[in-house]
Amino acid sequence: MTITPKKVLIAVDGTERDRSVVRQALDLFGDDASYVVISVSPEPAAVGAASVSYATASGC
Repeated sequence: MTITPKKVLIAVDGTERDRSVVRQALDLFGDDASYVVISVSPEPAAVGAASVSYATASGC
């Protein structure tokens, strides 16, 4: 049986809950997962010490 690496997509919106959401994802999926954070806020995502990739989207 082949084990597929975990890939986790996290969407944040610039509120104070962002760090909690990222922390919960890290707790659930662990250090072995690959994380991508998408921010739907006009401000850059602030996720603390987590090493993540991110993209931003702004309203049209």
